[in-house]
Order: sequence, then structure tokens, then C-alpha cells
Amino acid sequence: MVGQPTGYHRFKIKEMKMSTQNELTLTDDAISSIAKLLQVAILTGTDIVDNLRTLQLVQEGDKLTVSPNFVESFENNVQNMLSELEDQQEPVQSNGSNIAKSPFDVSEG
Repeated sequence: MVGQPTGYHRFKIKEMKMSTQNELTLTDDAISSIAKLLQVAILTGTDIVDNLRTLQLVQEGDKLTVSPNFVESFENNVQNMLSELEDQQEPVQSNGSNIAKSPFDVSEG
């Protein structure tokens, strides 16, 4: 095998031995979870790869679906983030209006 990189022959043999009998597809739940992880990455400014590494899938027949443990953990994390966000919100005056005014409010007069 003149001109072929070292190990090329072994790679081609391994590639030829791969079959489609173990092919799996993602369920709608798994795809939805990937979309949610992307949204979390965008909202939090974190790396999508790090978020995707948290994804846990289980095999059901010829499909991969989201692990119940992942769903529970993900929902808890989202609730924790929402709680932290609520804690950081500005306090409300006794009359129910926000103390700070929006920069877009126009004062009369």
C-alpha cells in the first residue's frame, strides 16, 4: 500500500465490518431534550457541549430515549435556576409596583 498513511488498512477493514444492525434512532423526547439543553446553553451563556454531556439516554428497542433520572435532574436544575432568578428580582413596593422604573417609561410633564 504505497502512499497510504500508516494504519489506513486497519481502518478500512474496521469500517467495512460495521453493520447497521445496531442502528438506533432518537425518540421525540430525546430530540426535545436536546433542544431544551440548547436553550439553556443560550440563556445561561454556557457551552452547549458541556450541556449535552449531561444528557443521559436509555435504549428502548431500537430507539434511544431520555433517562428518567436525567428528566428529574434537568427539571430540578431548571427550578433552581428560576428560584435564583426570582431571588435576584427587584423588590416590589407595597402598592404592587416595582421600585425601579423602566428606562423606557416616559414621565409626564
